[in-house]
Amino acid sequence: MALTSRWIGRIVGACVTAACLVSRPALADDEFEKFKRAAEEGVADIQQEFRSAVAAQDREFADHLRTQWAEFEAFAARKPEIGPKPRALPVAPRRAPSPSVIPRSGSKPSAAVQPRSDLIVKAPGVAAPPTKAVEVPSQRSVDRPPAPAPVVPVPEREFAVPGRISEAPRAGPVIPPVTPEARPDVAVAPAAPPVPAARPVPAPAAPRTLERTPPTGVASQTLSIDFFGAPVKVVIDPAWRTLPPVQTNPDGLADFWDRMSGTRFQPTLDAIEASRRAMALDDWGHALLWQEVTKALRPTAPREQLLLQWFFLVKSGFDARPGYSAQRLLLLVNVQQSVYGVSYIKVDGKPYYELFGVDPATAAGRYAAYSGRYPTALRAMDIRVAATGFVAGTVTRRALEFDNRGKRVRVDLAYERPVTRYLDRFPQLDFELYFATPPSPAARRSLAEALGPHLKGLSQEEGVDFLLAFVQKAFEYKTDKDQFGREKYFFVEEVLHFPYSDCEDRSAIFSWLVRELLGIDTVGLHYPGHMTTAVALSAVRADWQTVEWRNKRYVIADPTYINASVGMAMPSYRGQKPLRVVELY
Repeated sequence: MALTSRWIGRIVGACVTAACLVSRPALADDEFEKFKRAAEEGVADIQQEFRSAVAAQDREFADHLRTQWAEFEAFAARKPEIGPKPRALPVAPRRAPSPSVIPRSGSKPSAAVQPRSDLIVKAPGVAAPPTKAVEVPSQRSVDRPPAPAPVVPVPEREFAVPGRISEAPRAGPVIPPVTPEARPDVAVAPAAPPVPAARPVPAPAAPRTLERTPPTGVASQTLSIDFFGAPVKVVIDPAWRTLPPVQTNPDGLADFWDRMSGTRFQPTLDAIEASRRAMALDDWGHALLWQEVTKALRPTAPREQLLLQWFFLVKSGFDARPGYSAQRLLLLVNVQQSVYGVSYIKVDGKPYYELFGVDPATAAGRYAAYSGRYPTALRAMDIRVAATGFVAGTVTRRALEFDNRGKRVRVDLAYERPVTRYLDRFPQLDFELYFATPPSPAARRSLAEALGPHLKGLSQEEGVDFLLAFVQKAFEYKTDKDQFGREKYFFVEEVLHFPYSDCEDRSAIFSWLVRELLGIDTVGLHYPGHMTTAVALSAVRADWQTVEWRNKRYVIADPTYINASVGMAMPSYRGQKPLRVVELY
């Protein structure tokens, strides 16, 4: 990366010099042309020096590949942490009005009302322990990096830098698989959130084809792919379609890298980077974009697809490497977060997951992978929030009905089917990814238009109860094992698509609805075999089940406990402290 930055600085400096020469009208025409040619030649010379430096770097890496291999034990895939779930859901009894309600029915709670801070987990009629409050353990590291700002598409002129190899590595620790542990209390002053109106959702722009033109004189072809409903065109080197078979040994992989580094890959890197920015793709979307390119390049050669993707991911700045045994070839990618359901190895203490394998069940055993690293700094893939706004096509509609306080409510919703296909390709990560990812613009607008009018004039408690009734009763329940034969966590968009959902899926969509439509802070609560949510209301009833997290009181709101109102916990979990809290940033 230092090499890239240094050469980019020289190129930019030469370009600035050329621009300054162009802006000096006092020079005579012939003198001006002389200086202009000299400046242009200077830029060309610097670019040629850069290309030579990159070629030398690739030769160095190919030599490394011929010798620096070691054998690694593959770790078995980690199982999701939710645990066994109930096959049938309990139904809550109807709760009678309580005289201990702080806000009057039908009125908004006063912002001046502050929740008591002497309770951690309080069941009705049970006194709170006098000891100091202890936070629920979180699986995330205390020193985790802050959540990234939303990626905003920028004009091409801001990132199309000549000779660019990859973007700068992102800071942030690698997070290997960990076990939840208790943490000391963190003092945070409680706040009473307001109740804003539903947030407007802008209409998505029409899809457009993303295309970039290679430099003049470069022989190339154009490759067209459909990226989950978004058409993308990139230029490619025709040689990539006819690469000879690769021997799965150090010399064969080094020869492959030598051949690829001698092709015209930079225009394709620039085109994919421009498409990624225009679609505001996350790291996983960026990797899937490369996978679609390699599938189109070599549709009948899965081994070559993996090797091409390895080359392009490394050139895009990702820490990826191949692994192999006598039977299999693997593509292993370093990821900051813990990944479930796939095998992995550790190199230099960092986990590398087999994210693109066709049969992860056969991945046990020992594999050869190169030790050390690529000459420039590479970064771990960061999968925190999924991109959902890059598709604007024909929406799929779904009508749902549910009972709310004895009244039948019907809502007509819309969502993007290509987005659900894209989300289904994500590896399984921790709950935070699913809670933090919003639905597509079409689904956001549809949910706001369908549910927003029913929330007008309601208090916080009444608004939360309405959304609870929607999630509890509008969707049929079935465990992931019964629906898919495996554990699968849903994003919000997937809850709208699939016929059934279970506790963590309902918790994700309910939490998002409360934050989006009511502006109320929420957290997820993970119990053994169950996931539910809690909401930070500004007024708390004495008979409600609550938890305290970071010195702030949250009221249980369970979207899987049928007929339950806010403050009611499932009997099996009443009074229990959750294993950990899922926070949203």
